[in-house]
Formats: sequence, C-alpha cells, structure tokens
Amino acid sequence: MNDSLDAWFAREILAHERALAYYLRRCWPHREELHDLRQEV
Repeated sequence: MNDSLDAWFAREILAHERALAYYLRRCWPHREELHDLRQEV
C-alpha cells in the first residue's frame, strides 16, 4: 500500500477509533456485534 495513504489513514481515520469504540459501547445494545460493527463503519 502507498506510504502516503497509510499515513493519511492513520492520521484521519485511526485517530478516531477510540472515540468510535466508546460511542458504540454506549449506544449499541448488542455487545457481541461491536467488533463487526466497528469494522463495517
């Protein structure tokens, strides 16, 4: 994969992964689906 694309992904997307996981834990009632849902998002 292109290094600049990797850097963009880490900077713009992965930076929000923790906030997304926290939001999903608070709002999604089906805990067993959290991993799959996060992957889809």
